[in-house]
Amino acid sequence: MSNDKTLTKIPQFDGHYDHWSELMENLLCAKGLWSLVEEGNTELAEGIEVTAALKRNLEEFKMKDHQVKHYLFQAIDRVVFEQILNRKTSKNIWDSMKKKFGGNERVKRSLLQTLRRDFEVLEMKNEENIDDYFGRVMVVSNKMRSNGEDMSESKIVEKVLRTLTNKFTYVVVAIEESKDTGKMTIDELQSSLSVHEKKFKKISHEEGDQALNVRGRGIGSYREIEEKDEVILMTYVELQGTKRGDVWFVDSGCSNHMYGEKEKQTGLFIKCLRIDRGGEYNSIEFKEFCKAHGIKRQLTTAFTPQQNGVVECKNRTIMNMVRATLLEKEVPKVFWPDAVQWVNHILNRSPTLIVKDMTPEEAWS
Repeated sequence: MSNDKTLTKIPQFDGHYDHWSELMENLLCAKGLWSLVEEGNTELAEGIEVTAALKRNLEEFKMKDHQVKHYLFQAIDRVVFEQILNRKTSKNIWDSMKKKFGGNERVKRSLLQTLRRDFEVLEMKNEENIDDYFGRVMVVSNKMRSNGEDMSESKIVEKVLRTLTNKFTYVVVAIEESKDTGKMTIDELQSSLSVHEKKFKKISHEEGDQALNVRGRGIGSYREIEEKDEVILMTYVELQGTKRGDVWFVDSGCSNHMYGEKEKQTGLFIKCLRIDRGGEYNSIEFKEFCKAHGIKRQLTTAFTPQQNGVVECKNRTIMNMVRATLLEKEVPKVFWPDAVQWVNHILNRSPTLIVKDMTPEEAWS
């Protein structure tokens, strides 16, 4: 018997043979007893003289075999115990349980086909977080491994990247472009996606705090801007060679009023609107409006301002000037819209590199 001074916790058999057998094998290996289950008892051939040394080895072997049987009996209940007919050696007990509960090759192949189907149809749910989805993927993957399937890390990594929700699209593209997914580990991928998921939540929270409180829609609608609002939309307008008497370069909203009234006043038409797939610009009503008025919609990847560099730079210039003005004069943020109007008034009357020998105001008037 082992002279362990600590009480050994025996894995209990709960019907899941693959899980239990792995735990029990690890325990027996730690005790140095696994060879008895793997190789079994060696019977002495007739006519061999039993020496004192051989007799001691046989007695020691039987003692260890009884110890393994003790562990196995501790792991199973009475119902399972009575189903095992041959309980002479620990190997007999182990082989009997393997046949009864582990399944034969035909059963494993059938189970493996089911698991393969489950693995292929796995995909992340919209309300599911990264850790929960990885947990579901790994449960199926480990079951497939237990039934003999070769489940490499690269195969699982590619599966996860292929089945994430749409909000992770640009993250997947960035990972595939910057890293070798064939050498990427599961833990590395999960860590990277978890970090981006936290950023999404932070961005959503900040956008909720800074959202514009819109009252009404269409021409002449009223918009109340809170102190934390720093939202501005830049639009690309193509000149048609007509004259205009008012300035309309920057708008703080994107509804019918930016088109109908100003078109009547100036004769100019919005030809293209570039947006980052924000929900307020993807409604069916807005799509039909753009289609009816011949406005082309260019959709960029969400959270990727690099795809709209000109507008982003212009927007940053305006925002920096607005902040500097408000801070310098210690003006409350409630006057943010007025500051935006004033900044655009100044910029439209300042020289630029694009418009030669005149200001934007002169070019439009």
